[in-house]
Amino acid sequence: MAKLTKRTVGTTEIRSADYVIWDEELPGFGLRVFASGRKATSCNTVLQAGRVASHRPALGRS
Repeated sequence: MAKLTKRTVGTTEIRSADYVIWDEELPGFGLRVFASGRKATSCNTVLQAGRVASHRPALGRS
């Protein structure tokens, strides 16, 4: 977990598989880094009965 800042987004490394870096201050908010180099912010949502949504809609891309 890391604080997601412009510097964090700019210095993330590209790996052979997709991965997510979760923000330490904002629960459920993260940066998804794709193997292609594309990056997208995402947010998990809490559904009724406390279940967490399994999909991660892209909020922004770089």
